[in-house]
Amino acid sequence: MRSTVSLIIYIGNGVVKGALVGNSKVPYVIHTESVDIPFQEVADPSRLESLALGALDTVCQNIKIKGFPRLAEKKFSAHISRTSCVFSSPWYISQTCLVKKKSEKPFVVKDSIMDELIKTAEQEIEKNHTNQGLVPIEKRVVSVSLNGYHLSSPLHKTAHQIDLSLFLSFAEKNIVQKVTSTITKHLHPGKLTLHSLSLVAFSTARDIWSSLGHFMLVDVTSELTELTLIKNNAISETVTFPYGKNALVRSLSQDMHVTGEVASSLLRLWQSKSIDPSMQAKVEAAIKKARADWLSFFSKTLTSLSVGTSLPSRFLLIAHDDISPLFSDFVEGEQYNQFSFAEGNFSVTRLTSADVAKYCSFDPEAEQDVVLTFSTLFDQKLS
Repeated sequence: MRSTVSLIIYIGNGVVKGALVGNSKVPYVIHTESVDIPFQEVADPSRLESLALGALDTVCQNIKIKGFPRLAEKKFSAHISRTSCVFSSPWYISQTCLVKKKSEKPFVVKDSIMDELIKTAEQEIEKNHTNQGLVPIEKRVVSVSLNGYHLSSPLHKTAHQIDLSLFLSFAEKNIVQKVTSTITKHLHPGKLTLHSLSLVAFSTARDIWSSLGHFMLVDVTSELTELTLIKNNAISETVTFPYGKNALVRSLSQDMHVTGEVASSLLRLWQSKSIDPSMQAKVEAAIKKARADWLSFFSKTLTSLSVGTSLPSRFLLIAHDDISPLFSDFVEGEQYNQFSFAEGNFSVTRLTSADVAKYCSFDPEAEQDVVLTFSTLFDQKLS
């Protein structure tokens, strides 16, 4: 038998995915499963939860039935050493806080100093959220600066001032319990940890593109778009708005007086340039309207993030491969003269599965997916 195996679970708002990964210097994605959350003609957040849990149940069952035989074929142990479960919005909320210690006399940075700073901040933040029925799912120091300079290893160094950027995320207690019980009903997950996609994507992107200290992550999911602002090598703020792929499909459905299924089909045909000429103008008119709606949300969100500061010039767009080009065009085709960008010209980098697949090894039958790859690489960092 070869190296240990991790289970990766991604719970989105339009799909649930799972992967069995062999842990090695270059992680090996052995088997993947993907189950779409059924499309709702009218978005219903209360129903979305039960649909997502149903999709999670199917993913876990399929991993047990189909994935474990693949482990045996590839001569891996049929034992999961750890499980990383990654939530997208709306399944979590997050908060970033900056904790400081300043002294006229220089001091040596020790574990005890950092622990005390973190503990004080955690207690106050967790108190506010637990009163709302939320439980912490992760807390992580994402950046440390000494005397104003970012450092990856601050311990045992001398400074007058230390600044810690602390990221915490929370989820509803009942969601955490239902997700955990669904996974454990089918599988023995080993050490189970819960994470937010914003932290996973930030941490992995920072490792891959280490020269980027300031950038914006734009994650277009099925029901939502999430913007994560990264400044000075740390998450500054995360904001969502209720418009993603499914809202685009609903807009097409309404404007063209067709069902969501037909609207999805027309969108695919239009993107592949194989649509009937008689329908092309109608689809393009509907997409133009949807573009205006999405950009209205997008611009308002950028305005809220840019209060008192400039925005990063580099935007990294995460979206499923079938809609990534479309939303990239939405962003790049807009004028942003009302905003100040910190590093010159505004640019968008569309992250595809091909951009990140080289950081993992994939079985020929496994899906190469941006979010699963990010989650796999993040899981490796925790080992």
